[in-house]
Amino acid sequence: MLKNFSYYSLLIIFSVSLFAQDPPTYLSAVEGDEEVTLYWEMPGVQISEGETCASPIQGGTITDGFTETFNGSTATFENDYVNGFSANGPDVVYEFFVDGNLDVNFSLCGNTWDTYLILFGSNCESQVAFDDDGCEEGLQSEISGTGLSGTYFLIVDGYGATSFGEYNLIVSATASNRTSDAFRPGITDLNKLNNKTELQNINKYEVYGTTESHQEPAPSIVHPDYSRNSRSVPVTIECDGGSWQTEVTWEIFDESGTIVASGGAPYLETASLDHGVYSVNGYDSWGDGWNGNSLIVTNASNEEEYLNWTIETGETGTTTFEVDTTVVAGDLIGYNAYVDGTQHNSSIIQLRNYSVDGLTNNVTYELGVSAVYFVNENETDESEIITVSASPTFLYGDITGVITDPNGSTLDSVVVSSGDFSDTTDQNGTYTLWNLNTGSQTVTLSRFGFSTVSIDTLVLAQAEPTILDVMLSPDMPKPAGLEGTPLDEQVYLEWRTPGDGEELTIQYDDGILSTAFYFFDTYEDGFAHGMRFDVGGGFDVLGASIKILSEGDEFWPWPDATHGPVRILIFDDNNGYPGNLLHDEESIAEDGWATIYPDLSGLDGAVYVLVSHSTGWTDLEGFGVDASVDYAENMITLYDGEWNYGDYLGYGGDYMMAVHVMSYGGGVRTLSSVDNTPPIDYNSTNINASLMASTSNLTPINFSSEPTHPVFISPINIFDNRDNELLEYRVYEIDSNGDETFLVATVDTFATVDASPNYLEYCYNVRAFWDTGDPSDGGYGQLESRASNTICAVPFTYGDADFDSDVDISDVLSAIDFILEQEIPSEDQTRNCDLNNDEEINIADIIMMIDIIFGGMGRTLGFDPSELAYIDLKTDFNNSKLGFDIEYSSPVRGIEFELEYDPDLVKVLSPSLSVLQENVMVSFTEKEDGKIKVIAANLRGGSINGKNNSYLSIPVEFIGDKQDVTHISLGGNKIAGVDGQLIETVARTISSEVKVIPDEFVLHQNFPNPFNPSTEIRFDLPEASVVNLTIFNIMGQKIRTLSNTELTPGYHTLVWDGTSDNGSQVATGMYFFAIQTDKYQSTKKMLFLK
Repeated sequence: MLKNFSYYSLLIIFSVSLFAQDPPTYLSAVEGDEEVTLYWEMPGVQISEGETCASPIQGGTITDGFTETFNGSTATFENDYVNGFSANGPDVVYEFFVDGNLDVNFSLCGNTWDTYLILFGSNCESQVAFDDDGCEEGLQSEISGTGLSGTYFLIVDGYGATSFGEYNLIVSATASNRTSDAFRPGITDLNKLNNKTELQNINKYEVYGTTESHQEPAPSIVHPDYSRNSRSVPVTIECDGGSWQTEVTWEIFDESGTIVASGGAPYLETASLDHGVYSVNGYDSWGDGWNGNSLIVTNASNEEEYLNWTIETGETGTTTFEVDTTVVAGDLIGYNAYVDGTQHNSSIIQLRNYSVDGLTNNVTYELGVSAVYFVNENETDESEIITVSASPTFLYGDITGVITDPNGSTLDSVVVSSGDFSDTTDQNGTYTLWNLNTGSQTVTLSRFGFSTVSIDTLVLAQAEPTILDVMLSPDMPKPAGLEGTPLDEQVYLEWRTPGDGEELTIQYDDGILSTAFYFFDTYEDGFAHGMRFDVGGGFDVLGASIKILSEGDEFWPWPDATHGPVRILIFDDNNGYPGNLLHDEESIAEDGWATIYPDLSGLDGAVYVLVSHSTGWTDLEGFGVDASVDYAENMITLYDGEWNYGDYLGYGGDYMMAVHVMSYGGGVRTLSSVDNTPPIDYNSTNINASLMASTSNLTPINFSSEPTHPVFISPINIFDNRDNELLEYRVYEIDSNGDETFLVATVDTFATVDASPNYLEYCYNVRAFWDTGDPSDGGYGQLESRASNTICAVPFTYGDADFDSDVDISDVLSAIDFILEQEIPSEDQTRNCDLNNDEEINIADIIMMIDIIFGGMGRTLGFDPSELAYIDLKTDFNNSKLGFDIEYSSPVRGIEFELEYDPDLVKVLSPSLSVLQENVMVSFTEKEDGKIKVIAANLRGGSINGKNNSYLSIPVEFIGDKQDVTHISLGGNKIAGVDGQLIETVARTISSEVKVIPDEFVLHQNFPNPFNPSTEIRFDLPEASVVNLTIFNIMGQKIRTLSNTELTPGYHTLVWDGTSDNGSQVATGMYFFAIQTDKYQSTKKMLFLK
């Protein structure tokens, strides 16, 4: 593209002023580093408010609680902004300022036409988000997300050229605790897309429907062998505006038949065309026309349209257009730019923007632009100069410095990086990071064998670089596996000696790439993939690596033949899914693998390695997948914000990743070997392929069966070849600001440190202190290692339910309330009161709390800890009560149990001791209708007395009918013994019968009588008795014995079926039935009929 016309460059010196000419309009300036870029509109242009970002409708400042509705119509506006083949309707521009980190929502939901929203950043060029059909219903649009403070431009647009109308735009915002830009790009629902083009052949969606929304611009070229003479004009060639753009191709020929330009859709390029007539050939591979796409050729200087053409239907089409470069007097031929009244450009400017360079930062200049008009071949005319004041400024800053070792010697080969910028120190140890963003930047310095250091440095926008000299220490082996146990105003720390672990490299895939893919969106947008690596025990993460499609792999050079940074993210485990994000670092592939060395300590069980990329990713990379799914339980995919296990995307292989760990007692395990295996979703039918790109439909170029694996170079024990001496360990406390305070030095691998007062969180790490030898002998003297993992603990007092660091009777009563569920203990109260660490508060904890208060008796009394306690629930019918009996030879100090019963048939009253005893508390609560919990404990530390194995008496009241019988069930038995620990128990009776007891012995007449084939004989027993119930014939001979056993008190019924003891049917006639106990006898007669 030519920046100016060489033909007119000679005319500037002959500029004359014959008559007043219109000047440019809407001049604005963007201040840069030693330059200012000017932008303007053509003479006479009138921009309506809302037409472009140069004249937006002011939406105001968005703050917490902001809610406002903006009404308008797009019908009278131009189509100034598009998004690929979408957003081709007239559009209106709003400008908003977001004040603070806010969750912002822009909504067109509820409108009646097919809308589209685009959100730009402060330069109105960087797209932050877009949405087509994001509303739950209809074809309307909605953008939601978190925006940092700053200016945003919102484009209210339509999906197609006929999509416009009145609208209601609702904007709302609330405060957000997120600190990164996280606007969620909209994803068009494919079904809604189908509805828009329902006239299309439905089979086309099977071919193209899932790739439309993320297609790249069509391969195109403005042909370099096309010669342009001095009479050429700059033009813009654009092909866009419709759907099914992969079907569109075209060519433009000059009069000699030379191809000037060719391409497809979408297409947007600039070119220079000579005076003449041009031919156009167009093609549609499907044969149904261009589906709304148009080829447009426009004069880039004055916006004169030479061509606006489409193929309405069919496979091919042709047309012509003419470019007339004849210039007449009064024609606008370009612009001149001025700095403090002096012309800056050497030839006429053809575009409506110009960069004024060579300026001095922080100096204010008056910058201007004039319009240049044609008079004749020797003269031009120039308008007045419109001006704007601007000051170029330092936009970036630099950091430089020298890296040395502890002896003061400079270090070469140190990689110094900050964000996307990096440098490596030379033999003098110097480095420079150029053009960094201003403000606080994190500078990371790493060298093999030395500790990696990250330093936050303030970068200033100034000419002189910020000086950052750093001393790097050798990476001495550090303690590992630090654990902490909270005590009462103390914390017990324990750790492993340096290097006391096993280095493991875990790679589940087979090392041979079969497929590669990538998501268009980022982790923050809800898209990433990775592997879960199960180590099984405690471990440190030393390195992690991702397979990148590279030279020699199948499908190379897809996707773009170069290697750029990818993001590797590491998470800990949270109940089978990624938990906390522990590390997020970019890496560029070498030898096919992108590797990082995060140095994460103190992990346990599992770690997740995921891969993503930064927002605005331009150097695309393909992430490797092998040829078979062997470890589905370890594959995890973040898809649209939700975690999914298995081959969720359907690529048919394991994700190719590896991790390097230092394991402390675990080992390589797959997820299928652990208990919390998550559900696996093998259904990939809901996957929208337009959200990713892959090699699935490509033909392999290279074939390789050799597996590839990452090579981890972790600096572990790099100085083991020296006679290093471990002198001691140093324990540090870490405050909330991350500052460390030395506490104690020890040669042991454990220490108990004071942590007072209780109930505050205290954090610690440990460092090894080494003697590496005298510097004169090549050593570095005495050095501390890097810190171990950090652990935090909250010291507490066992038995302290009210957090006053003391145990008294109020704590015991609180714990009793917890057991009886009168109060729900907090997590901290449960920890404090669960003295026997069985993960519940029960009677054993009560006894142990009492021992803390009064001193325990378990150490002074002998007992057999293996003895079983036998429990019975006995019914005393005569006194209408239950007895809780324990057969156990040693003292019983606490009792806890539950009773369950039918509340419609029986009432359970307050339990009491079988033997009246001071200092013994008996308490109960009704947990729900028909269920009570009972506890008993000696509050002075002694035992509970029983009588004949009976410890508690529970009165009951039967409220059913006299024929009803119910049971009271016993459960949840816990008995605390001499030492407060729970005794092993066996419940010999788990339920007792409860019923109405008669006042006297009675034998009732049988019913029915006469009878055939059977009759019921009822009798009442006021007390337990041996009952003999016998049937006699009329001659006094015994026919049948119905009962001859001890029966409980109550109302009883026996059935006689008319048979003898030998099972024979008796004859018709009179019979007698007689009952006899030790206190009662009676006889009655009955008649049996056949």
